[in-house]
Amino acid sequence: MRSASAAAGSPAPARLTADDTEAARLLEEVLRTAPLAPARRGELTVRLGRTAIEARQRAADAGR
Repeated sequence: MRSASAAAGSPAPARLTADDTEAARLLEEVLRTAPLAPARRGELTVRLGRTAIEARQRAADAGR
């Protein structure tokens, strides 16, 4: 059974490469161990998450 996004003609999600996985691991480690105030840690997490989503979307668009 196809998902709703597949039925709607949405592109398949961009695949993560080994570099993407390593970058995510490093960012997670930095956010976990950096001497940041909780509010600043949250702001950076949201900003990095948005950037990752946008990068994946650009990669998916480039693969069309």
